[in-house]
Amino acid sequence: MATVLEVEEAGLITRTVDDVEEDEHDLKKLSRSFPGLTFSVMLAHLPRDAISLVPRLTTEVNELKRRLATVEDHVRQMKLRRVEDSKENVRVVEIFASRMNAWKEEEKRLQNRIHEMEEEREHEQDTRFRERS
Repeated sequence: MATVLEVEEAGLITRTVDDVEEDEHDLKKLSRSFPGLTFSVMLAHLPRDAISLVPRLTTEVNELKRRLATVEDHVRQMKLRRVEDSKENVRVVEIFASRMNAWKEEEKRLQNRIHEMEEEREHEQDTRFRERS
């Protein structure tokens, strides 16, 4: 029969392969029963009136689902408004840019006119000065 050497605090212990396999089998059985045991402990700690809480909790869940749907709808509407607002903002920027260009063109036209009038005035002054001389 095969043996397995194990180290235990004071020294070496010889165990058979069958003993090791049996321990592994026991460990597997224990690990399979653990979820059931955990569930049993959880059920034991539930309040006695836990079953009567189910309808109330179901109602609360349904109310929360309704509120979530409402909020999701509001978010969707806000996103649509943001898209519409951004389109409107683009239009406003285009209008402002076109007016700004018109103002700049008018400013250039007026500056040119002022420059022409100054040249005309200087020319008249020169002409008067020459006539007097």
